[in-house]
This record gives sequence, structure tokens and C-alpha cells, in this order.
Amino acid sequence: MKYQSILINNFRAFSELQISSLKRINVFVGENNTGKSTILEAFFLLSGMSNPQLPVNIHLFRDMKLFSDNDFKYLFKDLNFEKPVKLSGFIGKKNRSAELTPVFEKNLGTEVNTIQEPVAVYGSEMVLDTGNEIDIKGIRINFSGLGLKKTIVEFSVNKGEVKFDPSYKEKIPCRYLNSKSLLDNLDRSLENMIIGKKIEDIVKVLKHIEPEIQDIRLGTNGRIFVDIAKEELFPLSIMGDGIKKIIAVIASIASVKNGILLIDEIENGLHHSSLKYLWQAILTACEFYKVQLITTTHSYECISALVESAHKINDYKEEISLYRIEKKNQEHKINYFDLNMLTTGLENNFELR
Repeated sequence: MKYQSILINNFRAFSELQISSLKRINVFVGENNTGKSTILEAFFLLSGMSNPQLPVNIHLFRDMKLFSDNDFKYLFKDLNFEKPVKLSGFIGKKNRSAELTPVFEKNLGTEVNTIQEPVAVYGSEMVLDTGNEIDIKGIRINFSGLGLKKTIVEFSVNKGEVKFDPSYKEKIPCRYLNSKSLLDNLDRSLENMIIGKKIEDIVKVLKHIEPEIQDIRLGTNGRIFVDIAKEELFPLSIMGDGIKKIIAVIASIASVKNGILLIDEIENGLHHSSLKYLWQAILTACEFYKVQLITTTHSYECISALVESAHKINDYKEEISLYRIEKKNQEHKINYFDLNMLTTGLENNFELR
């Protein structure tokens, strides 16, 4: 499944933003505070629109804990609850949409599941504060699309209650990662692939970068070993951050087969000399697993490495999109570049970031 477009209304800093011509690989660039991470969050919310906890989770991605339902205001343009957040996108010829609004009713409803434990994401906890008076009683998501009837889910931070339709099953695998979370639980991801007899898929991709890699194995206490045809297995931790991150990215791609992977600041923690190997692995894995990648970067070298790698793989001549976001007077503008335009821009030293 791939998004062809997305429309974002009244979400964080965006009044309205239309993004079209989305391909297999999509890179967003721009100066700080232009909304690159917000775009990834919009895709995440729309892809998991049936999950009422996602509006909480995307705050935790930014290391922000919600202390009351009133803190949901940070999702809304100008912190204004009167303008609902609206997200819509096309996957193929089918549209899906989600609208976020505050809940003012005294109760969320009768079909309620009480959360027994705080929501944990990347080691952070959602703090439930029931002692303060607030303006709203929760957040509501109205969603529809892909042949679905209109459905409503609700979440209350203060009460720790969630209302949802248990019969609905999301059809779009989607995962959001940033530089801090990418390597989290890598051993668990690899363990699941080993159990599912899928580790050979990762090895096949890695062989395009390092032909000597024969296997990946797990030891005790979460240690990961790589077989590179030597007398002993090598601990992954001593093989350098480059190969470790490449394995983590490939494992993440494999975990959302036929779905969407969102990675914020994909180049973080890598030396520029490793970027071409990272992109070779990503392009190979995304094609193999039929995954759409949507990512952000600040690095000119990262863009250059993507273009160089894409030219080596014929399947990617029409599968690369780069979007440069510009902000002026609180308005946002997007400049679109395909692979040919990026190649010309790099050859002429245009500022593409």
C-alpha cells in the first residue's frame, strides 16, 4: 500500500498543506521549525486512525507528557480547539480521512475500556492527572475510508479511558521511528524475524552491501552476532554504528511489509561515508518488502547518497520524491523534486535542504 497524496488541515503549525506525487521513497527537507516532523505525525495518525492513543503517543515522540486532556491543544493550529484537525489521503484510488475534535461531554460513553497501566513509549510514561479542572473531557477521532463506514474513537487522559470499535482492524501496517527509538528493541525485532524464519530476508539485503555476511544470530542478554565467514561470530556492537543502523532500518522495513515506514532524521548517528550503504539497503529492502518510506533529513550528503544509489537501481528511476518545505509569514510552501530534478540540482550545487 502506498499513499499518493495527503491533505493536512489545522494540524500543529499547518493551516493547510497539500502533498502530492508521493512515491516509494519520499524525503522531506527544510530548515528547523518548518514542520517536517509534523508531516510524519500526520501520516502516522492517518495510518492508525482507529487507535485513540496515537494523539498521546506522538507527544511522547517529542518527549512531552500529557498531564490533562487540555494538553491536546498542542495538536491544533494556534492551540484553537474550535478548528478541528482534518487529515485525508489517497491510497491508490481509495480515500481515508480522520477528523480530531475535543470532547466536551461529561462522559465518553458506555463502551469504555479502562487503562490499567500508563501508556509507555520509548521508556516514557503518560502521566494521568485527575486532580485538575480542565476545559475538555478528551479527544475524539472521526474516521472513514477504504470502504469503511464512519467510525468514532475517543480517549481521555484524565480518566484513563478509551472508547473504540473492537470490530475494526487496521489494514495499513505503519511504524514511526526517530533517532532515539530506531535501535530500541532491535534484539526483539530480530528474534521475531528468526522465529518467523524471515532472517534470511535481511541477510539477502545485507549481502548487497557486505557480501561476507552469512547470518545474524542472537546470544544471551539480547546480544546480536553477525556471521561474516570468520572463525567466530562477531558481536554487532563492535562492527560499527553504520552496519548496526542498517540492520535496524532493514528490520523495521521488514516489520511493516506492504505498509508505511516513517523515520525522522534518518541520517542521525551516521558518518556521511556510510550513507550510500544505508540507501542501498533501504532501496533494496523497500522494493523487496513493498514498503513506502517517508523520512526527513537535514543532510546534503544524505540527499546525494540517495540520488547516487537510486541511479544504480533501475526500479527507482520513477520512485523518488523530495519535498523542500519553506515557511514565510506563518505560511508553508512545498517545492517538489523528482530524481531527474535532484540530479540536476546536485550537479549545479543548488541548495536542496
